Amino acid sequence: MTHQGLYPPRQVIGAEGILALIRRLGCIQFDPINIAGRNPDLVLQARVKEYSPRMLADLLYRDHKLIEGLDKVASIYPVEDWPYFSRYRERVRSRHMNRDSPEIALAHRLLEEMRSNGKDSRHQRKTGESIIWDWGRPVRLERAAWDILNAVGEVTICDRENNRKTYDLVERVIPGRIFNKADPNHTLEEYHDWHVLRRTGGLGLVQPGQSDFWLGIHAMMTPERRRSIERLVERGKLITARIKELPNQPFYLREADMATLDAAGGMESTSPTAGFLPPLDNLLWDRKLLKWIFDFEYLWEIYKKPHLRQYGYYTLPVFFGDRFIARFDPVFERKSGILRIDNWWWEEKVKPGREMQSALRTALLDFARYLDARAIQPAAGLATSAGMRWLKGI
Repeated sequence: MTHQGLYPPRQVIGAEGILALIRRLGCIQFDPINIAGRNPDLVLQARVKEYSPRMLADLLYRDHKLIEGLDKVASIYPVEDWPYFSRYRERVRSRHMNRDSPEIALAHRLLEEMRSNGKDSRHQRKTGESIIWDWGRPVRLERAAWDILNAVGEVTICDRENNRKTYDLVERVIPGRIFNKADPNHTLEEYHDWHVLRRTGGLGLVQPGQSDFWLGIHAMMTPERRRSIERLVERGKLITARIKELPNQPFYLREADMATLDAAGGMESTSPTAGFLPPLDNLLWDRKLLKWIFDFEYLWEIYKKPHLRQYGYYTLPVFFGDRFIARFDPVFERKSGILRIDNWWWEEKVKPGREMQSALRTALLDFARYLDARAIQPAAGLATSAGMRWLKGI
């Protein structure tokens, strides 16, 4: 959790701190669903002191030090990493750009118009046509065309208003020294080693088995992953770690992160603080590892039918110090400015004492400030239930 910037939480400061954090993690996952903040903002709220979504927006769309792109699915990563994803963009280009289809024809036309008129996508005409696209859903033909142009690296997202995206040519957004740089990895093996090392930093400690954690690494299946890990261990870039309770399961961390591990081991005991994590937080990427290390089982139930959910639609894990103690359902009503706490579930054997309740109160007030909420409203009876009196009068 120290590697993740969560122990203690909210110690990262300002734009430079955010950049340093994301460079250490490689990327953070983007998701547009906004129940009480979008995933990347929730990732940073748990780690950054007095975080505001404007901080991330400026780094993405004003300063262009971060960029939206595909890494572990839709992600946000440092703009200097752009050349390393050349292989992925070329694969998409070879598969799609020469096809004879309405979305590809429109993509070529949009690109030509943008280059000739010197303006971003806000000025493009709408066709009014639709197409069946991702997840089998109908979307506007323009949406499909922009998705393809973005995936092949012709355009990038240069602004967002809520979830309405504005695109511009990549060469007008990314600095030339980065845009014109060739892929630093000359072979597929070099690329695999780079991405495995990067992804290891995304979590801090990894296990080599099959997991959604390893998604998004181009042309890599389990055999290639295991060979890459072996090469990185041989070169001293990855360190093998063992956990006493799991003697037959190897784990790996980056040699570059050993200093953080040593620092965490030597930390003086302080009063634990609390925080909340989003469903797609880096620390939750490998649910099997989450269970092994923290004895915490978590499943994002957003795609389950309501009657099949054990908890809720957008349930956030709650941590205190270096352990998970609860999960809860927040909903931010933007029109009224009210942050609702619809439900709260303690983990088994958790006894919320005075210190824990004080830390949770502080964390929730900080969460409300990040949302710019004017009030916090617990569900009826919640503030008088066991261990929840710290919600009274909040």
